[in-house]
Amino acid sequence: MVNAFTNTAPPSIQFQSSAWAWSSDGRYVAPNVDVVAFMDAPNATRNEGPSMQGEYTPPYVAAPDAAADAVVREVASRKVVAYVALDPRGGRLASLLCEADGDTGKLTIRAAASGRTLASEQYQFPASGLSFGCLGDAEAINWSPDGSRVAMTDNQDGQIVVWRISASR
Repeated sequence: MVNAFTNTAPPSIQFQSSAWAWSSDGRYVAPNVDVVAFMDAPNATRNEGPSMQGEYTPPYVAAPDAAADAVVREVASRKVVAYVALDPRGGRLASLLCEADGDTGKLTIRAAASGRTLASEQYQFPASGLSFGCLGDAEAINWSPDGSRVAMTDNQDGQIVVWRISASR
């Protein structure tokens, strides 16, 4: 997840990831190992994260590729949240950005090396008494093992949303 801290302009952009770590022999697993860092996009973000006195302060790092830089810049300029996932081959980055209305998510597929947009699609979260919209219902997005689809859960509405990706690899 990529999140803009909105207390200052330009914002600090926090990247947070959670994964399961398996031991090499497969006997042990540690769930939800979190990684947190602040990502830099020159002329779009601050050079430091918010002060967290008495707590761990995440490092400040450059975006790993042009696609991540494009997502960080989009999040910073709009002060929103985005969920991101790199495809299994590492050539494409998917991002689900929560629009300002809170009810719409925009899935964008970018070429990792160039940042060029390969595909984009909107998802309207259902209007119901149970829905919290994009920020409350969406969870991490994930690529299929063959890189042909991206999935997301809509928690409150009990849906799994799957997009077929026709963008070139």
